[in-house]
Amino acid sequence: MATAVKTPKKRRLEAPLKTFTIRQLTKTDKNAVLAAKASKLLGYKLFGKHLRQPEVLGKALMELDIHPLDRTSVELYKRKKLIATRKQYHGNSEYNYRVDWHMVELKNYGSPIPEFVLNKAVQIAEKTPKAKFMIEDIQVRQETRTRNLDPFLVVTLGGEEYYVEVWDEPKFETSLIDK
Repeated sequence: MATAVKTPKKRRLEAPLKTFTIRQLTKTDKNAVLAAKASKLLGYKLFGKHLRQPEVLGKALMELDIHPLDRTSVELYKRKKLIATRKQYHGNSEYNYRVDWHMVELKNYGSPIPEFVLNKAVQIAEKTPKAKFMIEDIQVRQETRTRNLDPFLVVTLGGEEYYVEVWDEPKFETSLIDK
């Protein structure tokens, strides 16, 4: 008798995660022009810091039509989730829990990873064999147990780093991303 395979469900996140489209900057790009002028005329380099040309990894993600998660929305989500998780574990228990974000190489990740995440990682690895794959999640540690919550797939290569997927590993739910 064949067993039914559950299709991953979409989920709503407390702080919506947004994606962005990686694109090549042109000489006529308004922000790139402004950043260059601000740097040259005013010595102000901070505005142009986020306006980098995609390198090997960024170009591979462009070719694969993968839209990474916006780092600002990821950081906001992580802060809110950490606060909520700490309240959940510290407020309702006599046990001592340690709750922190933690990053580990994908190959050393000890919890199940859903198929749709592995598929995306394999696609990226085929295009960029030197890329490193990490899982960042909330670790809830007690004396003898550890739980991993809200994992992100993070890909790095050289100076590039992208959050490319998020899932709720106990339920194998896909992310619902607000574009």
